[in-house]
Amino acid sequence: MPYAFGNGDRCQGQAAALRLRQAIARTEDVTRERTPVGRHPEEADDVLGTFATDGALGFDPFPFLRALHAAGSRAVVIGQVAGIMHGSTELTGDLDLLWDGTSDEADALRDALARCGCTELPALSREQVGYRVTGAGGDLCTVPNQ
Repeated sequence: MPYAFGNGDRCQGQAAALRLRQAIARTEDVTRERTPVGRHPEEADDVLGTFATDGALGFDPFPFLRALHAAGSRAVVIGQVAGIMHGSTELTGDLDLLWDGTSDEADALRDALARCGCTELPALSREQVGYRVTGAGGDLCTVPNQ
């Protein structure tokens, strides 16, 4: 999924994607010997965050990000993945997205979720709802209807 910048900022977008790829590789290295304990991202602690949960095991948001792009989604990456793309070195185990709440965007999200193995589509009528696809999980957030 392209990282949105203004004209002429393609290098910044490539650098952001590279930082995310490096973080995913580090996550894989650090969690290689870790066994699942049944701790989900919503049970994250205040110090290590979702990196200490099972969500970090096999974490790779790129397939879902590509599916979002292919579906025409305009969802925005937020949370720690956005932090990593901007230079944070703290690792994560979830991918949080902000979307505009429109029916067109909901259709794009449903399409991308289904493409990536989501068998239980989340209730997109809620302001914040969790999701899980192969390689990633997190929250889909939108602003309340005004």
